[in-house]
Amino acid sequence: MEGFEGFLGGVEEYTVDSQAPDSVRAYGDNRRQYNEAALSFSWKKVPYSRRGFSLTGFLMRVQDRWRMARILVIDDEPQVLVVVEQMLRSAGHDVVLAADGREGLRRYREGPHDLIICDLFMPELDGLEAIIAFRREFPEVKIIAISGDVASDAMLSVAHRLGTVGTLQKPFTAEELLAEVEKAL
Repeated sequence: MEGFEGFLGGVEEYTVDSQAPDSVRAYGDNRRQYNEAALSFSWKKVPYSRRGFSLTGFLMRVQDRWRMARILVIDDEPQVLVVVEQMLRSAGHDVVLAADGREGLRRYREGPHDLIICDLFMPELDGLEAIIAFRREFPEVKIIAISGDVASDAMLSVAHRLGTVGTLQKPFTAEELLAEVEKAL
């Protein structure tokens, strides 16, 4: 048994040849289960595929978590649309833009979207009216309300009560926006 501890001192997982009568496994923190008869077999590193790690499985989980979402952004300010679009595209999302609530409803009807980011103060059809219309027509839709107006706190709380999954007050950072988007998706 002397020298056995030093051989297992790393963090790699080792196991005996699969031809061994009993499975013998040792771990880098020197916890081990072993059978005295099996100690005569030679040790070898376990290939990654036999450790339960699959690169394909890992990448699929990452892709599923960070999958590209199709996001509809509704705001009447062109500068806000451009900045929000850049933030979302840099994170790998597909972005569709609309200048008001009516255009947003029309664009949502054209194709499925995973999320809507909607300003509350807009001409034509304002954000609260748009949220109500989206909820009536598409009850499962996920909406994040944004606002930078003076009365935005009260309006954001009303939007939250109407069923938005998140709210952001302008100005916001890319990190804040992407955190809300990740939470919503």
